[in-house]
Amino acid sequence: MEIYKLALEKIPEVSGEYTTIATYDGFVYVRSNNQEELKEPFIPSELPISYVEGMKERLDYEKIIKETELNNRCNKLLESFESSALKEAYIYDMKQEDQINLLGLVIANVDSFFRCAKKATPNDKQNIPHTKEQIKQVYNDGLKTKSEMIYICGVLKEHLKSLQTIEEIKALKWEDYEQIKTQKGVKSE
Repeated sequence: MEIYKLALEKIPEVSGEYTTIATYDGFVYVRSNNQEELKEPFIPSELPISYVEGMKERLDYEKIIKETELNNRCNKLLESFESSALKEAYIYDMKQEDQINLLGLVIANVDSFFRCAKKATPNDKQNIPHTKEQIKQVYNDGLKTKSEMIYICGVLKEHLKSLQTIEEIKALKWEDYEQIKTQKGVKSE
């Protein structure tokens, strides 16, 4: 992509198909829309280094903001998970303490009560008896959910590294995972 600069006072003298990239230090920097060479008064040029460095800093900043947004979304999705170990869908909390308690029960290999709520009434948590097999199933379901969410977040953050414009970065959403997976041939976990 050939870059040209044009003195600001020369703008009224020119016509043609070009896209403005930046205005900097008395010049407008442009590129041709149709790959044709732009004639005088356009001057072949490069973007000013300070402009390029500033854009790189802004791009890096936007990537940090987006990565934080993706991490927050992942953390929100990991607050709870669903398991059908009790033969219907129940919601289980996934805070660190909940994970430790569940792992302790799996290791102890005992029947026990465990706090959860029916999916239909997620705010009505109760201590419900679970067999050791059900506890293992709940643990496996939680581990699978956590693994999937972390994997999706990782794929999105890897894709984020490849984005080259602020518009692309700002447009990236958690829901883009399936499309990115298909485009890049990412294998599901």
